[in-house]
Amino acid sequence: EFNEGHDPLDNFNRIIKKAYAGRIVTNVFGGGTANTEFSFLTGHSMPIMPNMSSPYTYYLRKDTFSLARVLKKAGYATLAFHPGDSWFYNRTNVYDFFGFDNKYFKNDMDLNNVEMNHGYISDKDTAKFALEKLKSHISQNPDKPLFEFVVNIDNHGPYAKYDLGYPEILKRSGSMDDETYYIVNNYLYGLNRCDEALGYFVDSLDKIGEPVIFLFFADHLPFLGENFKGYKALGFEISQTGSLEAYLNHYETPYFIYCNEEAKELLKERNIQAPEGEAPLISSNYLAAELLKYIGLDGGAYFNFLTELQDEIPVITNRFYEVNGSFTENLPADSLQLIDRYRRLQYYMMMEPKAVE
Repeated sequence: EFNEGHDPLDNFNRIIKKAYAGRIVTNVFGGGTANTEFSFLTGHSMPIMPNMSSPYTYYLRKDTFSLARVLKKAGYATLAFHPGDSWFYNRTNVYDFFGFDNKYFKNDMDLNNVEMNHGYISDKDTAKFALEKLKSHISQNPDKPLFEFVVNIDNHGPYAKYDLGYPEILKRSGSMDDETYYIVNNYLYGLNRCDEALGYFVDSLDKIGEPVIFLFFADHLPFLGENFKGYKALGFEISQTGSLEAYLNHYETPYFIYCNEEAKELLKERNIQAPEGEAPLISSNYLAAELLKYIGLDGGAYFNFLTELQDEIPVITNRFYEVNGSFTENLPADSLQLIDRYRRLQYYMMMEPKAVE
């Protein structure tokens, strides 16, 4: 519960009322952003791959199939931007391997004129940079669509265990000690800051005068203290080994697809009705296929396969699968065959040079 006058999700809740909004199930918690990136950009499922910390650092060493390459073939310019260090998770090489036309990192920004929050560039400055690149592209290439992939970083942990002088957003409860309170409240203050940036970004897209479709998704939940003490103090049960509900709580994050008025009109001209309201619960490997379906673009054989697989097994995790509307830890034989086919296909898409063509 928040103190009066504070709602750290004010803009998010405003935006999703006009968007197609749901939740994804990731396979990381408290870190591991690159794994959710990887699943989105390739359509590959980490839970059915060999255990590793990150494909970005272990697997990707050459040109690789990706959503960026699919969109390039469809006539898009492509751009990747992360306001962090280029070496982290080997992104500087991985974005090349994925086929992005251009890539930008922290050192490509005017660092003398950005706001830093506990060592990270603010989401507001990240939004401004992304908008500048979009406007520049529109000015220089008005007839060529652009795919921007942006990974922000403002409110990443760890969060201080002491008072930083921020407003008390979270209403104190008698059972919460000071250390836990400040971890959670410092996180919520950062969330509020990011929410303001999100509102600024979407409002800017509404005013840009060109059709824009914006997919937003969160990569993982925050780490709020040892033994999940921040979550426990909030009464939010998370666990890798407990109940289905606790397991999904551990890995679920929000996503939405927002369409400005110009984009809605463009989709209508193509006989596509932009959906609004509740979007399906899916694992992160289906997110790109969901986006391609939304804009009515044929993503080719692999993404089309994922769309069909999503209908059968919409959630794939390290423990649970969703099949026929319910979750199970033991797949039936026909679903096991589908997963085996998926595993073989994604190995081919990652390792076979011809898959890039």
